[in-house]
Amino acid sequence: MRTAAIFPGQLSARVGMGQELALRSTAAAAVLARGERTCGKAFSQLLFHGPAAELALHRNAQAAVLVVGAMAWAALVEAGLQVQALAGYSLGVFPALAAAGSISLEDALALVLHTADLYDRLLEGLDAAMGAVTGMPEPRLAELCAQASTAREGVWIGTSQNVAQFVITGHRPAVARVLELAKREALRAAMLPISWPIHSPLMAPLTDALVADVPRLVKIADPRLPVHSPADGAPMRDAAAVQDLLTFQVVRPMRWERVVGRLHDDGIGLYAQCGRDDQLSKMVRWLDREAQVEVIA
Repeated sequence: MRTAAIFPGQLSARVGMGQELALRSTAAAAVLARGERTCGKAFSQLLFHGPAAELALHRNAQAAVLVVGAMAWAALVEAGLQVQALAGYSLGVFPALAAAGSISLEDALALVLHTADLYDRLLEGLDAAMGAVTGMPEPRLAELCAQASTAREGVWIGTSQNVAQFVITGHRPAVARVLELAKREALRAAMLPISWPIHSPLMAPLTDALVADVPRLVKIADPRLPVHSPADGAPMRDAAAVQDLLTFQVVRPMRWERVVGRLHDDGIGLYAQCGRDDQLSKMVRWLDREAQVEVIA
C-alpha cells in the first residue's frame, strides 16, 4: 500500500505535544534538541507543560507544530516506514518540506519566526480573525463574504476543507458578520482562535517582504519526495516551486480537498499523520472513505 505522510497545522498545538515522542524515539529527541538550539532551552518546557496561553501565541504555536511534526517524521523514519509522498495542512507544509530534504528544520524555524516578526512590524494593530463554517455550499458562502465586505473591511474564503467545510479569513468585524449570517443556514459557524488573516490578501505586505527574505534566509533544494502543495494539491518537485510556496502561501487560498484527492488518485491508501490532530484525521477519512490513517504522536 502506498503511503503519504501528512502534517497538521497551527491549531493542533496542545500542551504536552511531543513529550511521548521524545521519550519513545531517540531520533525524535534529537530533533527536539535541534529545535531548542533555535527556540531556546525553555522550548521543551513550553511544549510539555505550557502554560497554554503562552503556547497559543502565534510564533510559539507555529514553532511547536513545526518541531513536533519533524519529531514525528524522525520517529516514522526510525521505525522503517516507507513513504511515497508528503503534504502539510497550511503551516504543516514546513515540516513536510523539511522531511523531503528541501529545507532544513533550522531554516524552516528561522522563516516561521521571521514571518511572525514581519507580521508584528507590518500589520501591527490589524483587527483580524478567522472563522469556521460547516454545512454550506461554497458559492453561497462566497456570496455572504461579498455581502459582509465593505470598502474598508474584507472577508474571504481562505481554506476549503471539503465541499461543505470552510475557513473564512479577513478583518474581524467582516468575519463576524459572515458568521452571524451563516448561522441561519449552516450547521456550524464559529470564530477560530487565530488572530492572523492567513490565506487572505491582507497578508500581502508580508509576501512583499518575503520575496527578498526567503532566498536570503532559506537554502532550498529539490524535494527528495513529492510534496503536495496546499494551494492546489499539485506535487512540488523542484526548488523553484518550493520558493514560490514559501513566499506566497500566506496570501493564497488553501484547497485541502484537492490535496487528498490528488493523493488518492496517485494510489495513496495509508496516511501517516505526523502529529496529533483529530480534525485532520477526520477530514482525510471524510474525503477518502477507503483511507487508513495512522497517527504518529
